[in-house]
Amino acid sequence: MLDEMVSDMESKLDILNEEANERREEPTIFKVPEILRGVDPEAYEPKMVALGPYHHHHHQIKGHLEGMNELKWHFLNKLLHQNPELGLRDYLRLVKGNANRARDAYAERLDMSEDDLVQILLLDSVFVIMNLWLWKMGDGYGSEAMQNNPSVVMNMPRSQSLLGRDMLLLENQLPFFLLQTLFDSAFPNEHSQLTSWVVEFFSAFADNDQKPPKVPDRSEVQFHHILHLFHSLIVVPPKGSSTTTAGRADQNMSDDPQDLQLGWIPSATWLEEAGIKFKRREKALSFLDVSFRNGELEIPRIEVDDDTNILFRNLIAFEQCYGKASTDVTAYASLMSCIVETPVDVGLLQRNGIIISGLGSNKGVANLFNRLCKEVVVNHDTCYIASVFKEVNEHCGAYCNKWRADLCHKYFRSPWTVSSIGAAILLFLIAIAQLVFAILKRH
Repeated sequence: MLDEMVSDMESKLDILNEEANERREEPTIFKVPEILRGVDPEAYEPKMVALGPYHHHHHQIKGHLEGMNELKWHFLNKLLHQNPELGLRDYLRLVKGNANRARDAYAERLDMSEDDLVQILLLDSVFVIMNLWLWKMGDGYGSEAMQNNPSVVMNMPRSQSLLGRDMLLLENQLPFFLLQTLFDSAFPNEHSQLTSWVVEFFSAFADNDQKPPKVPDRSEVQFHHILHLFHSLIVVPPKGSSTTTAGRADQNMSDDPQDLQLGWIPSATWLEEAGIKFKRREKALSFLDVSFRNGELEIPRIEVDDDTNILFRNLIAFEQCYGKASTDVTAYASLMSCIVETPVDVGLLQRNGIIISGLGSNKGVANLFNRLCKEVVVNHDTCYIASVFKEVNEHCGAYCNKWRADLCHKYFRSPWTVSSIGAAILLFLIAIAQLVFAILKRH
């Protein structure tokens, strides 16, 4: 009996070692950990198009995704006319030659044959490339280039942003090197890079209050997938430095653990009562560009809509899964979950031009930020805004500021309380005046 158990366990270990030896590169495309998925499962599911092997089965379950699967064949047919020198066999050979490297990019074991994987990667990669091409050539899906499109869904007014949202799901990613290889083959005379197409596509939906992102040079950094590229556009190194934001905190933070504050600050309402002013940061490089100086917390404007929750959750999931990624988005979400505690806090930030809400209610915005960091690990000691947490807490911890905030919080939150205190002070002054007059009259 024991020998059988040993043999069975050894065979499983052999399979595990064999898989580890076959993997030549570390994975960069992950499935969302169940502890994160459980908080909001829908945030990680494709709504319009399933890309890559993780969600390939979804087109068989969801009818609207089946329609998009048919559109992939339509886009492949369009691509085959871009470069007459290459046929279907050439593209299949190209993908097949990179199949092992592509398989290594996925953290989960892919239980499918090489032929099935090659077909999925070719169809889905072509879909992404041709989607970007049609958008670029026709300035959107309402153009002549899309008039013969067989998909009704693609002609919907919001189809661009909906597709863009699905292209940024962590589990919906495709290896960027494969996208680039197919792009270079299909468009040999195209002088611009695929990265510039991706940047232009997503910039069309970005907040114009921020500076246009600089198109990264692919010779400077290797992007693993489109979500990684998007993440790189958001996480901007400080001016005049090549240091990523992941290491910025170390430049100004003390080595003494006692000097580091907990990763928490009071709500926006409480901070205002403590004398902290909120200011909208103009022309920021990214919505992450937060600073605190001279009692003023400066935060770039952020537009909160139906896509905000999905975008944040997938960026955070990427940071939680990929150890080499900075955790700037996670740190920012932690900051916002602190200062946005109630709808009153949302209203305060709206009045200061920091939050633009498209959710219909301040309660919806508060709930969004309250839940973003649930089950998320945040290292506040080394995050890029560690100094902001520290300095805000130091400001609030100062005796006069704490006394002022407590006084405001307890006695000046209600107009009726303010009126009562004012009346009491007035009566007290009248009583003092009467006493003074009485003393003067006696003398």
